[in-house]
Amino acid sequence: MKDEVERKRLGEYKAAIAEIEAAQEQLTELRAKIKEMSFAKGPRDTKAINALRFEANKLANRISVLDGKLLRLESMGAIKGVLAREKARAYEKAKQEGKEALAAYREKAEQKQRDLAARYQESRKKGVEGRRKTEMRLKIKGVVNELNQLFKNTKEKHVPIQLQKPVALALAAVNMDTVGAEEPAELQNDFIEKAA
Repeated sequence: MKDEVERKRLGEYKAAIAEIEAAQEQLTELRAKIKEMSFAKGPRDTKAINALRFEANKLANRISVLDGKLLRLESMGAIKGVLAREKARAYEKAKQEGKEALAAYREKAEQKQRDLAARYQESRKKGVEGRRKTEMRLKIKGVVNELNQLFKNTKEKHVPIQLQKPVALALAAVNMDTVGAEEPAELQNDFIEKAA
């Protein structure tokens, strides 16, 4: 029973809104015609203009009556209930959309943070690798310098004569600009084969 009454009132409400919209369109057209006829060049047809004004006034009064009807319908309990439910539905929908937008924003922010952390770790890894290579180069330079010092032939530290040529070749093969590259490794392998 209550649903039936609500449906009937809602139907009346929708019909009144449609009727007001149609009347507003007609009134706009009538006023445009009145304006056009009033400001047209040449003699004015005052009888036609007055007839159009009369129609426009009748239509404006009809719109006022329909507005009153809408206000009465809105104040009825049936329409109030329907409007309240529609407002609640719209509120819940907006609330849900807000939650979804917030969740999407959080996910995007977390993804950005994960990407930033990954880039930072990659950068750190490259830095550590670079420091290790530098450290290795310095160690090799130290060994090369130490071996070069052995060519000065002191009593305690020297390179025996039979090993001087292979050691000199080995030291020449160490190019500090390419330490860790394949070329010096190949040169060292060649040196080992020649020395054997």
